[in-house]
Amino acid sequence: MIYSSSYSKENLFASDGSVSIEGKAFLLGKHPLLEEMQQHTRLGNNRYEHTLILLESFYRLVNNDYAHFIRLAERISHEGTLSTKQFQEMKAIAKQVLCTERDQFFFYLLLLTHDYGAIDGESRHFIKSGTLCVPEFEQAEFNNTKIELAKIIVGNHSYMGDLLLGEGNITYGLELYSKIEVLSSTPEKYWKMLWLLTLIDINAAGEGFLSNYRYTAIKQVDRLEGLSSQKTDWYKNRYQYLGKDKNFYAQYKNKLSPNLKDVYLQYFHNIANLIDDLSLISILNHCSEFLQIRDSGRLAKFSFITFSRDTKEFLPNILKIAQLDQTITLTSKTAGVINGIEFNITDDGYLEFKVD
Repeated sequence: MIYSSSYSKENLFASDGSVSIEGKAFLLGKHPLLEEMQQHTRLGNNRYEHTLILLESFYRLVNNDYAHFIRLAERISHEGTLSTKQFQEMKAIAKQVLCTERDQFFFYLLLLTHDYGAIDGESRHFIKSGTLCVPEFEQAEFNNTKIELAKIIVGNHSYMGDLLLGEGNITYGLELYSKIEVLSSTPEKYWKMLWLLTLIDINAAGEGFLSNYRYTAIKQVDRLEGLSSQKTDWYKNRYQYLGKDKNFYAQYKNKLSPNLKDVYLQYFHNIANLIDDLSLISILNHCSEFLQIRDSGRLAKFSFITFSRDTKEFLPNILKIAQLDQTITLTSKTAGVINGIEFNITDDGYLEFKVD
């Protein structure tokens, strides 16, 4: 598969599908932000290497190299490995969606730029990437519509993975699909690009690899119909995905607010695994209160709720939010306090608890 006349496979890849020494030099020379990402790699941020693995994974997918795609040599166990049938299905979809050289180059730039926002830190890097990717697509002379589509895909490349964690919500995805529909007469094509980017990103991430379970779960939302069909059950399913057992919803449904199905709970998965059920329910129900205050007009609009940090170190402060019968005090339409924990609404649409 050829990305463009200057980005041929011969320029980038060695015979085993890895990015060659010459290919790395070529990429660094063409893309200043990638070079900046490489500098951050030396400071402990591995997004540069991750991006190279991403490019390699895509090259191996379209060249039918299953063994290298699943990183067979690196595996300790083959349990849960992506099947050859799933691999071939992915390949067929890539071939269907990326049927022109220009489409291939567009997708190549999605892969290349998807983590540009991580240069300054991991938190919400995907949103920043959606802005930082723009010059690359402008330089490649894509029109304004294609650039807007690239911003949507890059800026939301964590969405399908967040569904798997119980953090994303179905309503957000349906709204995302509607935005793509406004820009393109073939919205499914660009939705599948987001789907492909998600799967390849998962495959290239650390020791995670793309398992058959993850593939099967994300395959459910590769089309609008699949996404829509998830909406009915999402309210109860998200709690299981958050790391609680499959009976969590049945056991606690009378304690959970129904409007929680319509909020994006960014970075909640790690916390859900660290705290007891009742503390999680309390935090979630306080989140529900914030939604009600927003909808009453007393708080500015926000799409996400998150913590400024989500590590064990800050768990005591996070648990302060879980205390019952706490009064939410607003200091403005974008800020306030709950049990000594400050919160504010950021320019990128987050209600963020300042727990650090």
